[in-house]
Amino acid sequence: MGTPLLSTGGMNVLFATLEVAPFSKTGGLGDVAKGLPEALERQGIHCTILTPWYRTIPEREPRLRDTRVIGMGMLLLGDISIPVAWRKPVEQLPGPELVFLDEPVYISRDGPYAPGAARARFMQEPEGSILFSKAVRDWVAQHHDSERIVHLNDHQTALAAPMVKALPNPPPVVLTVHNFTFHGAHGPEILPLLGLPTDGFYPGGPLEFYGQVNFLKVGLTHADAITTVSPTYRKEALVDSATTAGLEGVLRERQDRFVGILNGVETELWSPEHSPYISPHFSPQRMSGKRKVKAKLLAELGLPANLLETPMFAVICRLVEQKGIELILAVADRLLQHPACMVVLGTGRGDYEQAFRALQARYPDRCRAPVPYSEGLAHRTEAGADMFLMPSLFEPCGLNQMYSLAFGTVPIVRLTGGLADTVTDLRASEEKGTGYTFFDPTPDAFWSAIQASLRGYREPKRWLRMMKRGMLEDHSWDSAAKHYITMYRSLLDGKGVPPL
Repeated sequence: MGTPLLSTGGMNVLFATLEVAPFSKTGGLGDVAKGLPEALERQGIHCTILTPWYRTIPEREPRLRDTRVIGMGMLLLGDISIPVAWRKPVEQLPGPELVFLDEPVYISRDGPYAPGAARARFMQEPEGSILFSKAVRDWVAQHHDSERIVHLNDHQTALAAPMVKALPNPPPVVLTVHNFTFHGAHGPEILPLLGLPTDGFYPGGPLEFYGQVNFLKVGLTHADAITTVSPTYRKEALVDSATTAGLEGVLRERQDRFVGILNGVETELWSPEHSPYISPHFSPQRMSGKRKVKAKLLAELGLPANLLETPMFAVICRLVEQKGIELILAVADRLLQHPACMVVLGTGRGDYEQAFRALQARYPDRCRAPVPYSEGLAHRTEAGADMFLMPSLFEPCGLNQMYSLAFGTVPIVRLTGGLADTVTDLRASEEKGTGYTFFDPTPDAFWSAIQASLRGYREPKRWLRMMKRGMLEDHSWDSAAKHYITMYRSLLDGKGVPPL
């Protein structure tokens, strides 16, 4: 496995994850796996990111075309020995240390997840998760440090929790759940592959969940600390079986070890002062640039220039049920019959895409939907729009509402998960309001919040104060990392999980 890491004299975090932005990102976990370790490094914490080596990585990140093998090993999958290699970049990228696990049969395929019929090209479940978890254990066993924290993410790494805790003098293990919908549940025939004591597989036991081996439950019952990605999502997970798909009882039993820490955003990238995709830049002290960005956005979308004084509503998301698309479609005609315009950026379900195309056909001078996603257009839309619609049915954390706040674009959100933690309704607090909220997932409740925003837009001075309040809030990863550091330190000192 190579030479053990030298102690930096301080805290060391091993961050195990299936995806990392930008070279293996498929969703929010990839952003977290980049943003949090980088923020920890900036605050003096040494981080090693352990992640699978995928065949597509050199294409997505040219700086990773040259890697070197730093160690070889064998991992048992049942009674079969599987050879693996640990790789590192020949030239270390700035930021946290990167270590890749290379295993060509089950792990090192085309990416972390398998969409539909393409399953054979991607990391195989459950074997891939089992092998990767065992690799985490072996890395920890070879790299001793009294200040070590092992930070696991989602069900694909959750099995590593009991494996690490079985080592002599084990380090504290943290498990972050980014979405409780996904458990990694498999039939009992996989028990011989785990390398764990199987006496925990009985009704209600730590390995068992409705007759299946549930990887996430295994992690939840063995981790020293459980985190999720917003305080409100934690509260929902403790009481709502729909949120956890049945694991709320397990969480209630361990709620003293369970905290919600809001994700951060990359403020150097997602900000009106630094975004490489907008011009001119602007800030709370220099707001004139936002109007110019809106004018350019209208031209880019092929919408009339005279809409510059008309409120622009934006949607940026995957067009799937979770994002409240049916609520958006239910109110869209009412909205566009007002002085308003709309842009919808994203793709997804075919029937949703067709409904938005029909909407654009009805309002060709006021609507562009659906527009294929691009990173640059997403920045320009966040910066140029006046309001952002995010009526998610559930949202563990959410990022776009925080991007909107940073860009002075007023969010209109449903009170769920991280949306409830980041947006304060102007109607509830004139001094703290940063947007508009609603709770009931109905068109009428959503429309009421939109109507309030239209009224607010007609009060320019009040509206400007609300915009600036949102822009001045701190939703950075540096802020989020401080909570993790507090938790890590408490665990290392044997004090358990502190209230955060």
